[in-house]
Amino acid sequence: MNRFLIIFVSLSLYSCAGRREALQNSVENYVKALRRGDADVALSYVNPGQRINFEKQLAELDQRVMISQVEIKSINPDETMDNAVVTLLLEYFNQSSASVNISKTSFLWKYNTEAKAWLLDSSTPFYSK
Repeated sequence: MNRFLIIFVSLSLYSCAGRREALQNSVENYVKALRRGDADVALSYVNPGQRINFEKQLAELDQRVMISQVEIKSINPDETMDNAVVTLLLEYFNQSSASVNISKTSFLWKYNTEAKAWLLDSSTPFYSK
C-alpha cells in the first residue's frame, strides 16, 4: 500500500513540475514573439476561442504600436496547475501620440488538457486602452 502511495505522490509531483516548466516556456516564447512582432507565433499561444479577436486587435495595434521591451514580472499558477496569472511589464512606442508608454498587465493562462499546452485566455494582445 505504501509503495502505491509513494508512486502516486511521485507521479503527481512530476506532473506538476512538468506543467510548471511548460508554463514558464510558453510564457517566455509568447513574450519573445511579442518582442519580435511575430504575430503567428504569438497567436499559437492563444486559446482557440480567443484567436479571432486577438488577431484582429493585434493587427490594429501593429499599425500604431511598436513594442520595445517585454518583461515577465510574475507567473503564479494555482495549486491545481490548471490556471495561472501572468503579469507582464510592456514598454511600447505609440506612433499616433509619439510617446513611450509602460503597461503592467495581468493575464489568465489555462492548461489545455487536450493540447497538453498552456494557452493565453485573452482576446487582447498585451494591453487595453
